[in-house]
Amino acid sequence: MDNDEFGLRHFPTNKALFHRVDGRQQISWEEYIVGPSGSPVVTPVKVYEGVAEKEGVAETKVLPSNYQIPLSAHSTIHFQFEKVCAHWDPIRNGPGRPYPYIMRIYNTDSRGGEEFRIFDTNGSIWWLDVETRLLGMKGQTVGIFTVQELGGEDARGMSVDECRRTMGRKGWSGEALAAWELV
Repeated sequence: MDNDEFGLRHFPTNKALFHRVDGRQQISWEEYIVGPSGSPVVTPVKVYEGVAEKEGVAETKVLPSNYQIPLSAHSTIHFQFEKVCAHWDPIRNGPGRPYPYIMRIYNTDSRGGEEFRIFDTNGSIWWLDVETRLLGMKGQTVGIFTVQELGGEDARGMSVDECRRTMGRKGWSGEALAAWELV
């Protein structure tokens, strides 16, 4: 997390302590309260802070950033999140190797029902693309979950490939990381 992002939630009383990377020496109180000028007024994605903080996920880097996903807007929705900073190490700074992450959707094709898709990762960024028509119906909520247990075993550090082979064949448990409403 750079100083500009840190400054979205922390406003120093001493103006010399802004340490911004965008070249400005400080921001106004109004910009701190309202947000950067020109940014659209949206309801932000619902990020569950306890899980994000514990797992080292940057709350401001969860995409899409708007809580409401219009089903008519795109053919594919790109979901993504990343670590709080490039130097954050889940073993040294957190609880250990990361859990696999999944997206709960409500498949509206011929199969119907709840479905779970597994996020790909490079160790710093997690991503998943889902066709809009497969997300669900208006009024439903889709979300990202940690997979903490899979088949009764701890899933921390489990690879994406291993999770893909096992998910759907064994029971799982986890915690919600983020959620969106379909509109």
